Amino acid sequence: MLMKYIDTVLCPICKASRLWKLDADFTDERIATGTVTCQNDHNWYVQEEVFRLDRENSDEEMIFLDHPITGFPPQIDEKVRGDFMIAFSRYVREYVESSEEPLIIIGSPVLFMKYLPETNRDLIIINSSEGILRQVQEIASSKRLYKQVSVIRAENVEFLLANAQRIYIFDGVPETLDKNETGLLLHRDASADVLWEKDNYIFMKK
Repeated sequence: MLMKYIDTVLCPICKASRLWKLDADFTDERIATGTVTCQNDHNWYVQEEVFRLDRENSDEEMIFLDHPITGFPPQIDEKVRGDFMIAFSRYVREYVESSEEPLIIIGSPVLFMKYLPETNRDLIIINSSEGILRQVQEIASSKRLYKQVSVIRAENVEFLLANAQRIYIFDGVPETLDKNETGLLLHRDASADVLWEKDNYIFMKK
């Protein structure tokens, strides 16, 4: 977890306080392992740079996937997979190149990370599966983006980052989004724009 973002995270329990007191080991500008405590004394843990904000006292053993996942959405049938991948990769490139602000990624990050172009943007990736986050760390390292990526184990996190963009990928997209938020959908939504459509399959943005 990048040190510079710790003080922008709101405590999941009390919300009103930042996470600010550290008892941790550091690697360069990153928290490697340790405890992060908010001003109301709620403790959260970082293990192998995974910032665990999904439950208090989240200091259990590390969780790994038995095998890597492709990240490919099961909603898209194999017969149209190639066409979808072209549309998805094009959108990822255009989206990432549209801004220099930090990017918060929530939902299904693996496919997004695989198609991520070279960028100077900082990425904060939020997912409830620690195994998926570990895989994201490996992808980031292979793309030489490791020093720009922070991973947080949670369903969602509130930040004090006014200009950051936030993208929800495939699952858990809120019904309403603000001007800095984007949702990617694989089902029809009257309020969303079609990015790709073939047979009965669709890829939308709202």
